[in-house]
Amino acid sequence: MKNYTPFLILLMEIKIDFDIFPTENIKTLGISDTSHYHLSTITNPKLTIVIPGYKLPIIVKFKPNRINILNSNNLGLSQVSNVEELGNLPDGIYQIKYTGNISSKEYSVEKSFFRIEAIKDRFEKAILKLDVNSCDTNTLNSRINDLAQIQIFLYSAMANGNTCNFAKAIEQYQIANKKLDKILNC
Repeated sequence: MKNYTPFLILLMEIKIDFDIFPTENIKTLGISDTSHYHLSTITNPKLTIVIPGYKLPIIVKFKPNRINILNSNNLGLSQVSNVEELGNLPDGIYQIKYTGNISSKEYSVEKSFFRIEAIKDRFEKAILKLDVNSCDTNTLNSRINDLAQIQIFLYSAMANGNTCNFAKAIEQYQIANKKLDKILNC
């Protein structure tokens, strides 16, 4: 007779997990449930989120098996009825804990990530401000070089944030931000 024990153990393994889903929008944050519940049902799924610049965590109901899109209203940062009036979500380190009960046992996973959507929006505005037809060649080359440096600092901030080197991520972010200020305030 064949032994099916590894197959049964694989079916019984439960792993609660999530990933950040890129929305490319400064007003939203996407979180995708990537858990393995198998035939089980999760009850009381929730996210506990510490937003950059805030000390107290916010608890948000979480819909399993889908992508959840969060904004300033459901994060408790605003209470507007018109979606056009939603506030921008801050850049920085987000600490997120996903918790839920499966078969009367609590499961959870915690992750931190470094969000840079607001500064990416500013970077795009700096690129749009660059008028290639009205600048002399030296000025144009200087501005292109500045934008390339900013882009490298932003990629460095993202890479450091993705590897939980948040001190370096913040440092690179601040350098990019100062350089963007110079370009946007000309």
